[in-house]
Amino acid sequence: MNYLEKIRPYLLKAQKEILEIYNSDFSVFYKEDKSPLTIADEKTETIIFECLKNISDYPIIGEETFSKDHKTLDCSDYWLVDPIDGTSNFVKKTGDFAISIGLIKDKKPFFGIVFRPTTGELFYAEQGKGSYLEKDGETTKLSVGKDFSKGVMVVFNSSAYGKEETVKQYSQKVTPVSTMKKGSTALKICCIATNEASIFPKQTELCINEWDIAASHIILKEAGGNLFNKQGNEVKYSGVNSSVENFIATSQELFDIIK
Repeated sequence: MNYLEKIRPYLLKAQKEILEIYNSDFSVFYKEDKSPLTIADEKTETIIFECLKNISDYPIIGEETFSKDHKTLDCSDYWLVDPIDGTSNFVKKTGDFAISIGLIKDKKPFFGIVFRPTTGELFYAEQGKGSYLEKDGETTKLSVGKDFSKGVMVVFNSSAYGKEETVKQYSQKVTPVSTMKKGSTALKICCIATNEASIFPKQTELCINEWDIAASHIILKEAGGNLFNKQGNEVKYSGVNSSVENFIATSQELFDIIK
């Protein structure tokens, strides 16, 4: 099935809703974990759920549905939806947020879309079919960088926990090490696929869930990178425990250097 073309109309519908709210004086609520929630999160999840229910029979886990019902799935194939990855950036109106839709098969990422409503950038990938970015009417095939002779760029979350220690650690293996910040987890991982950055280290203090990474994981993987756990294995999905262990998002070549 061509998932991208089935989902695309719903992305555009969600984009319209999101931008209308984004450009208004919207209210912000806070969930039990103190993470922000807006009506844009809820409306977008409703739109995407409607789409996915129409195109497949796979179960769906969405961030807002999970937050309300605490539902988990003990299965190997399912959708993971983050209606707005980077809600805090949506609230701050930085534009640094995205819709993230990932399909897990056999507990591994199979298909993913990351869509940035403020710019119209659309990242997508399917297992065995490559990774792509649609931007300004052009489609580009993505491939991670493999030349580190001029150094590496590390992308951190906005609060940048452990930044100095991480830079010091990497500097012992490769130099120079530069840094940048990006709010959305999905966009951080995608920027490695585009060579804007080389590494994204998920640190202990940073709470990341399966819906945050599923779509961007397959996008990075099809571009030649991966999400590696501390043992050097690919991050796996369970649907039972939504939280994700520490990982490093990068290319295999760079992981072998810095591990």
